[in-house]
Amino acid sequence: MFAVAVRVDLRIPLVNSLKEKRHILRRVQSGLGKFEVAVAEVDHQDQHRRATLGLAAVSGGSFQLTKQLNAMERWLRAQPDVEVLAWEVSWLE
Repeated sequence: MFAVAVRVDLRIPLVNSLKEKRHILRRVQSGLGKFEVAVAEVDHQDQHRRATLGLAAVSGGSFQLTKQLNAMERWLRAQPDVEVLAWEVSWLE
């Protein structure tokens, strides 16, 4: 069994309120959920132009998990409303 945790730091430049931020994050979290991962906002909850998401995934093989991570990162970087500042992967044993 292979497990991975990912910390994603985001900048959300075009929002002016926490309400707008939450709207964008709900869409992003829903999109990431299609990759069958757990997603949660884990930091910067009180800042309207920043967010940190935590992602967690488990798989039977490292190749499949690596492929899934690469697809998630490509999808997230292609989103027009957010800018990925950091993508940190931690393999768990």
